[in-house]
Amino acid sequence: MTGVRRAPEAGPGGRRLRVALYASAALVVMALVATAVVVFADRGSGSVVPPADPGGCAALTVDVRYQIDPGRQTGLLTTTPGAAAGARDAGYSRDEGVVFRVATRPADGLVAVHQLRRDVGDQIWTTNADEVREAVQAWGYVDQGVVAYVASAPLPCTLGVERFQSRGVHRYATTTGERDALRRAGWAPEGSFYAARPAGATTTATPGTRPGRSPTADGPTSGTVVDAGFDDAQVGPVTPESFNEAVGKTNREDAAYDGMSYVRGDDGSGRFVRTHLAAHRILARNDAPDDGNVLVVPLGDQSRDSACISYDVRFSPGFEVSAGGKLPGLLGVAPGTSPATPTGGGSTEHGWSGRVMWLGPKLSRLVREAGQPDLAVTYLYHPGQTGTFGDDVSWGRGIVDGSWHRLRQCYTLNTVGQADGRLQAWVDDLPVLDRSDVVYRTDPEVHITHLDWSVFRGGDTADWAAATDGDVDLDNLQVTVG
Repeated sequence: MTGVRRAPEAGPGGRRLRVALYASAALVVMALVATAVVVFADRGSGSVVPPADPGGCAALTVDVRYQIDPGRQTGLLTTTPGAAAGARDAGYSRDEGVVFRVATRPADGLVAVHQLRRDVGDQIWTTNADEVREAVQAWGYVDQGVVAYVASAPLPCTLGVERFQSRGVHRYATTTGERDALRRAGWAPEGSFYAARPAGATTTATPGTRPGRSPTADGPTSGTVVDAGFDDAQVGPVTPESFNEAVGKTNREDAAYDGMSYVRGDDGSGRFVRTHLAAHRILARNDAPDDGNVLVVPLGDQSRDSACISYDVRFSPGFEVSAGGKLPGLLGVAPGTSPATPTGGGSTEHGWSGRVMWLGPKLSRLVREAGQPDLAVTYLYHPGQTGTFGDDVSWGRGIVDGSWHRLRQCYTLNTVGQADGRLQAWVDDLPVLDRSDVVYRTDPEVHITHLDWSVFRGGDTADWAAATDGDVDLDNLQVTVG
């Protein structure tokens, strides 16, 4: 199949590639085009067969970084640090890190890539001459010549990169979870190509398996302070020693890990942590087995004002949502203040907390009005919250469906005296929350100080309990600081 595939029309009789961008933004994006790209796969009739000795693998050494503008949902792929910094300045603030590698010189098994640019912000790489002609003649792109070399057929070193399109702009996915998330959000698949795996990347997981560590901004960087994958753990009960070694210094009493176990991954490899939640129990009222856990881990550097937490989570099939419960997040307190203070109805004068909650319609009007079986929210304790307990900041979607989901939250604390703090969240790499008016602190000694590993039902009344047992699985926990 040849030719540039057209995007859906904006309306009856409308043109497919109408993208409403401000002229000033377009000018900024034009300055990035030397290295910013969106890739079209080779859809021509001739494909390159990889040689027996795939010399192209050794040539695929140039890192390609992927950045997304959360507002416009456009993506840019850049190949130099300067271009990446320029993309951030232009609004491409969501940095997915190095997603694959390309070559800059010809090699066996590789094909040349032309870079095309359109002044409204969309860039294309294509290996097909027909696509170049059609994009230039019919759709207003400018051909900027050969900029890279990629594989059009699998090589031992490569991963599949699938391109998606919506309303004339493009996004990319390298894992099954990312592909599924884009499809659910209405993005249409438009082919794939092959590029080298970045250093440390894992093979794409198959549907239904535990997700591997994806080569995104969640991957280990110089700012990674917690990086727990649990793959070396022994199957069986979680011990204080193993958890402290994997995650960080915290409770060393066996009772604190009640109901937690290391479980082998669905595909037979790796491990994750399973927390068993018993029926008729909530953490606040039942000092009994399997009522959940709270493990607070102090961060090594407690002076940071910007940090992110990410992890994979899965609820067991048929999990009873009930009224809801807690999942991990970050918090911050001033010196001398207990990290438990800005939780459970405590004071926010010298601290804040931002955990994840799943909520059901039983007690939440927010969920009932959304008309959904469950709703994910950031459960935010902060100065100025509307009541004694924290605010529920909706993500607009649920997560209790028996599937693995990648959750990520980023917090940037406010300037004391100003409402300029930022709170962001993603589910499966898709943005679901972005607020820049949060007051996290009124005390200048409050920073981001602790990881809060919370997994329990509640709430503090029996209404939060469930009538049946359920499991919550967690894996690939990371905390990064800015």
